[in-house]
Amino acid sequence: MAKVDTRGKEKRKRRALTVEELRQLVAVSGDRALCYKVVAYTGMRRAEVEQLRWDDVHLDSDPPYITLRVETAKGKRQNDQPLRTDLAAGLRAIRPANAGPADLVFPAVPDLDTYRADLKAAGIEFVDDLDRRADFHSLRKTFNMLMANAK
Repeated sequence: MAKVDTRGKEKRKRRALTVEELRQLVAVSGDRALCYKVVAYTGMRRAEVEQLRWDDVHLDSDPPYITLRVETAKGKRQNDQPLRTDLAAGLRAIRPANAGPADLVFPAVPDLDTYRADLKAAGIEFVDDLDRRADFHSLRKTFNMLMANAK
């Protein structure tokens, strides 16, 4: 069966955050900042980060990385995503001493209302002049933009 080309037919137009907008969002979001950074710098989807367990986070490896499990990944295949040094340090800092391998890394991923409030506090419009949304999935688009600009 052939893939369906949906380019230009999306229900919601999304945009990536700029590097400066991401910095502002992280600066105002308190204990949610690390979750936003993990999504923006790994490209994880909301469902993937909601199901991220400590067993998936490999902080003692060189380099540290996150494993996206087959059962949680949208593409239904395992994928290892390297972690930046600052993300690994942040995850080490929040890991409870008694964390079990099945415990969630982020027990409470910000809901849409909280995310929108954080955007507002950062001075970022949820919908821009071109009618593009900066919703939670936009953090994934931000990852794609960061990867494209790194080449």
